[in-house]
Amino acid sequence: MKLKKLIVAVVVFLMFFSSAAYAQVPGIEGGLSDGYEYKEYIFITGEPILMNGTLNITSSSRGGNIRTTYHYTLANAGKNATLSRSYTITTAVEANSEKHQTIETSTLDRNYRETIKIGNDSFNLDDYALSMSRVIDNKPAVDYFAGNWTGRKVYTINRNQGRVIVDIEGKTTGYDHYWGSTETLDIGQAISYTKSGTGDTDEVEWKGNFHEYLSYTREKTLDYIINDPTWISFKGGYLLQEKREGTVVIDYNLPMLKETANGYVVDNKKRNTDSISFTMNEPVSQERMLIPEYRDTAGHWAEKEIGRLASLNVFARDTIYFYPNIPMTRADFVMAVSKATDMLPVSSDTTRTTRTTRNQTQEVSPFDDVPTDSIYYPYIKNVFEKGLIDGLSPRRFGPDEYLTRAQAVTILVRAAGLEGLAPNYGYATGFADDSKIPLWAKDSIYVASQMGILKGDSRGRVNPDDRLTRAEAAALLNRFIDYLKEDFQKDYKDGIINYR
Repeated sequence: MKLKKLIVAVVVFLMFFSSAAYAQVPGIEGGLSDGYEYKEYIFITGEPILMNGTLNITSSSRGGNIRTTYHYTLANAGKNATLSRSYTITTAVEANSEKHQTIETSTLDRNYRETIKIGNDSFNLDDYALSMSRVIDNKPAVDYFAGNWTGRKVYTINRNQGRVIVDIEGKTTGYDHYWGSTETLDIGQAISYTKSGTGDTDEVEWKGNFHEYLSYTREKTLDYIINDPTWISFKGGYLLQEKREGTVVIDYNLPMLKETANGYVVDNKKRNTDSISFTMNEPVSQERMLIPEYRDTAGHWAEKEIGRLASLNVFARDTIYFYPNIPMTRADFVMAVSKATDMLPVSSDTTRTTRTTRNQTQEVSPFDDVPTDSIYYPYIKNVFEKGLIDGLSPRRFGPDEYLTRAQAVTILVRAAGLEGLAPNYGYATGFADDSKIPLWAKDSIYVASQMGILKGDSRGRVNPDDRLTRAEAAALLNRFIDYLKEDFQKDYKDGIINYR
């Protein structure tokens, strides 16, 4: 069983202004971009009009604040419509290093402007109030986001002919990790339109609303490509591709407008209700990966899983043999998880614990059995500081000791930050050997079974204290990667687009 219900109930996220979102779900206006062209529906006249054009975004940082300026230039030739819009948002960032969370509070600068021209009518933005905030929960391998905003726009029509008031309420959720990301936005807007009559035209007054659901996904795939030529040094290799797609679905409830000789009149007996949508895709990026060269994995049940990870260079190797059936060490697994999820250590002197001598500053390892010159040291130090794994004692890590199934599963669930989704104390995991599961691993084993990355043997046992072979570790890590790639996206995208 997958973790869908657990995630939907507990985990909520956001990606308002992260750099990865600029070219795809830009700002809060409800539009999308493929990196070249920007599209957005407007409803200010009482009918949906698709606007196309460009969006330029610039950003700068000073004193802990981020200033982001958006400039839109859009048009719809068939409707004789143009839109010019620009505004700047200042975001104050407050980080809590102990909780690994960040709170961002955004305010709108007073230099906003917006002019929409449709036919003979011109709509000028006179007032714009906006309040936004978001929280970012930085887990070791995944960043989670959640946020909300409210706003009100007030336009004048042809300077003094009337006005349009648009009340906005939005929320956004999302996640971001190496293998993919999804950002979803749920935006509701209520429109109040009043235009006075001039000459032979009658006054027009109506109210309408629309609800917009946006989803932007970034997904990485890793596929094996067989070479066509016979005389070549390798049979094939893995191709890493990154795909980006945005989807917009809009449900609207607008007045039924009838055109007369004196302009438009509102038919109060009918409403114009419908749903519209569009999708945008960015060009696919591709990267060829390392060629798997192990000589002892051909025909092995985990050959494919080992090959995938080998192409990502996640295993330390000084030999052409993988040794799939020997136990996985704690150090090798820590390195593999770190590389496979891009959870790499930051190379910075400011993050190190040091001991000062007369001639130099020397880094001190948190463990006596992990020297600082070991190839494993930066990975072990990084995951230890992130809380993914503990030492076997306060000063001993045991890098060459073998990894148990319980330890491996706990590392993966903690990397995703999902260990808190287990039920309250006193529950059963459902495995036949539930009583043998160490208390410190029970939450992770329960969650991992719900994620679908951990399964029992033929007798329904999880065997928590058994040593994990290198092949089994590769299979487990592949299932974790697939979960990040596929199930996360389903829970977020399908939850807002397909079940709105």
